[in-house]
Amino acid sequence: MGAAQTAAMQAKGVNAAIKHFVANDQETNRAGLCTFAQEQACRQNFLKGFEGAFTKGGALDTMMSFNRIGLETMYQNAATATGVLREEWGFKGVTITDSVKGSKEVYTVPCLVAGSDTFNADSGRSTEVLKYLVKNKDGYVLQQLRWANKSFYYAMANSNLVNGLTRETAVQDFVPWWQNALKGIDIGLGVLTAFCAVMFVISAARKENRRKAG
Repeated sequence: MGAAQTAAMQAKGVNAAIKHFVANDQETNRAGLCTFAQEQACRQNFLKGFEGAFTKGGALDTMMSFNRIGLETMYQNAATATGVLREEWGFKGVTITDSVKGSKEVYTVPCLVAGSDTFNADSGRSTEVLKYLVKNKDGYVLQQLRWANKSFYYAMANSNLVNGLTRETAVQDFVPWWQNALKGIDIGLGVLTAFCAVMFVISAARKENRRKAG
């Protein structure tokens, strides 16, 4: 069902944002929840419910869960956010954290490196990354930042943000009537200007001849 709904949304240019990825077992105290499970259990349970939306539905957005995978926040869990989601499932879209404003347990640079593209409700993270790059000149982190930007551009380019286009849209090249009208007006004004200039020169020359003759 998730795969079918996601595919239908994406076909109309609406980026489906799947959440909460992944192992979001409960809402109560979810900020401090640590989910422990073997890889087999994760693949057969937690991940299985999301897989179709990404591999068949082609989702281009996902909000990650607030809980931890083991002792590591989901946003820093590279094995899941990058290894499974991007490398195995071929996800090319945007990953966003849950609301993390003011959360000291969420470390900006490690999250970025692990595969978190943007931070929900926390605009100060971009300044933090910039300061880190200026201070440390870390080429790898800069590369990850570029990948995050690429994810945004890819998702936007495959949505109806691009002039409302969808997969069913046929693009045809044409020139609207008003452009031809403007070109005609420009040409007419140009000819009129040239004519006026010629008449001005002729008039000035005649006046000069009459002055000399008189």
